[in-house]
Amino acid sequence: EHLPQTDNSFSLQYYYNKHNSTETGPAMVYPVINALIAPYYDPYVYINELDIGSNRHDIEFNHFLRPLDDLRLVWGSSARLDTVSGSLDGGDLFQTSSAQRLELYRGFTHGEWEFAPDWLLNAGYMIEYNDISGNDHSPRVALIHHLNNQHTIRIGKSKATRTPTLWEEDGELIYRHALTSNGGGAPVPPYNELINTGFKMYGGLQSEKISSSELGYIGKFLQNQLVLDITVFQDKTSNLIGANIRPTPAPLATQYDLNYPGYIGTVENALASKIRGLELSMDYKPDKNFRAYIFYSHLSIESSGKQTIVEAESQIQDITVSAPEDSGGMMLTLSLDHDIDTSLMVFRSEDFNWLDRSATQSAEAYTKVDMRIAKNWRTLREKLTLALIGQNLLGTHYDYNKTTYFPTGQVNHPGSPQDRRVYIELSLKFN
Repeated sequence: EHLPQTDNSFSLQYYYNKHNSTETGPAMVYPVINALIAPYYDPYVYINELDIGSNRHDIEFNHFLRPLDDLRLVWGSSARLDTVSGSLDGGDLFQTSSAQRLELYRGFTHGEWEFAPDWLLNAGYMIEYNDISGNDHSPRVALIHHLNNQHTIRIGKSKATRTPTLWEEDGELIYRHALTSNGGGAPVPPYNELINTGFKMYGGLQSEKISSSELGYIGKFLQNQLVLDITVFQDKTSNLIGANIRPTPAPLATQYDLNYPGYIGTVENALASKIRGLELSMDYKPDKNFRAYIFYSHLSIESSGKQTIVEAESQIQDITVSAPEDSGGMMLTLSLDHDIDTSLMVFRSEDFNWLDRSATQSAEAYTKVDMRIAKNWRTLREKLTLALIGQNLLGTHYDYNKTTYFPTGQVNHPGSPQDRRVYIELSLKFN
């Protein structure tokens, strides 16, 4: 960073990230598969080993300046290089054996202009180029007006994009297993490899796009003890990347393909949606010891596409129910004498279906209640806290899905239970 003068500064940042991981699953025997390949081959035993390695180089330059008393600006640019490689059971995780590369370049600017008393204009623009989807543009503008010291309105419009990942563009998920007969020897019939294709990408993806509009109001009441924040918004998305299915490519003459003839999973720019919503919050703080925060959200989702999930059989998941229509809650905090702090948190969510779950595995409506009572001991340099914490006090609920299903239709264990729990926490902080 360099600050040659007040309201004028430069920054240059570089970072490098390297990640490698290996995951090995337990050996598994599939009687159904062994029945298909018997009596010619030895039993099929599958070991899932996934190796992934990635590297990221990123450099960014920023210039902050204030050319006028009522105008603040920032502009800059960045460049990023990602390389990713991977293997699944010794086979490539991508459709080529070489490491996948993604180059991304950005230029951006943003300004804040107080062009009149009680009026503030925010505007920005970003242009981006990447190897997958090419050029993307992201403009933003917001206007804020202070009606007086207690009431403010804001209106905003923005567009943004999401670049497809290297996996979405060129990945594949193919399980491979060498076939043997009596521990080796010539296979009969002439198959030497069993394959099971889960996903295969076909490329040509475009960036996902979102266009957002919002109108907001902030009001202060009761001598600024109560703050009310209300926002109505509409988000339009297009080119959303969703799962789809395609016919399985024909296997080689020496491959026994569990999918063929059949279908495999892929992804495409197949979805679009319109989300309308209302968000409001009330923050009431009559004194330094008590605070009540209440929030509520209402969503309505329309969609022009659906997502296909490939499991035991194709299932259609409607994104219009992929978020709760209504949700909200409250948080109460109270500080007592002798350095005792208490808090109560209540959250309510209506039912909805996660996009990677079928309609029969939805997250049911639930109410979550948490509490905390803490005693603090303070010195000039340390703070010791002993807290009693209770979570999910109303009982078990499921915030992801209620059951985990398998291709056989069996339910072996609950999906995501959040159980009631009470525990003690002891912490020591140093200044």
